[in-house]
Amino acid sequence: MSKDLEILNNNDVISVVGINKAKFNSGNTFKIQQILEEFREYADNSSLNDSELKIFDNSIECEVLRQDGDKGWRKGKIKFVVQFEPDVVESNKNTNTLDDIREQIDTVN
Repeated sequence: MSKDLEILNNNDVISVVGINKAKFNSGNTFKIQQILEEFREYADNSSLNDSELKIFDNSIECEVLRQDGDKGWRKGKIKFVVQFEPDVVESNKNTNTLDDIREQIDTVN
């Protein structure tokens, strides 16, 4: 993944350009939250054919207006990805293992 990628927030606005306008029921300008809701409905209510699946393989040209930026509309592409975020496993450094306990007993004796 490129380090120039930006994660968009739910309230950021994108405007889809060119032929891609027809792919969204929300129109050509919408918040990220709206496209996520449309995607959920689409995935839940349809059986996808090969041409419909292309949206997941290819990026879509658009412009984005960030909610927290002052850069105005910026041209680029959006792409649907699945991101895995593993749960944080607590370290058990504070608990003694059986080997640690044996070592402590050996040093005392």
